Amino acid sequence: MPKLYFYNREFSFDGGKSILDVLLDNGQDIPYSCKIGVCVTCVMQPGICRVFLQAQQTDFMVDLFGASPKTCFGKFPMPAHQHLYITEEIFQLRQDLLAKSLRQSNVSEEHIERWLAFDAIMKKAVVKESVDECEKRFNTDEIIVVPKPG
Repeated sequence: MPKLYFYNREFSFDGGKSILDVLLDNGQDIPYSCKIGVCVTCVMQPGICRVFLQAQQTDFMVDLFGASPKTCFGKFPMPAHQHLYITEEIFQLRQDLLAKSLRQSNVSEEHIERWLAFDAIMKKAVVKESVDECEKRFNTDEIIVVPKPG
């Protein structure tokens, strides 16, 4: 049975439910509007953003590998990352960490290569030469410079 961890609490649930539904079913007070991930009201709440994004990215990759007919309600790479200054070096570091984590999870080399190839397709949409290429998505956005880990 899948488990969801939210604010140091564990929730078990049957598959096929959204993260928001699992949290609401377990009495968590999460603001929401659309309940399908489009309005992002629930995603903007502290603590849920990471969980939601992980599930969304997992669904997206499962879809790419042909294992599920799921649909990603997220944004395309450019609109989702246009306010982030991500350098070539940061993108490569992320690719290296992704490969390492997949190997530690005993994913086959064939699947790792496919996963990294799909991921690399996003590079052109997210890597920028300068912070001047960044654009706010909303008036309240800030331009975020993704720092090199130290």
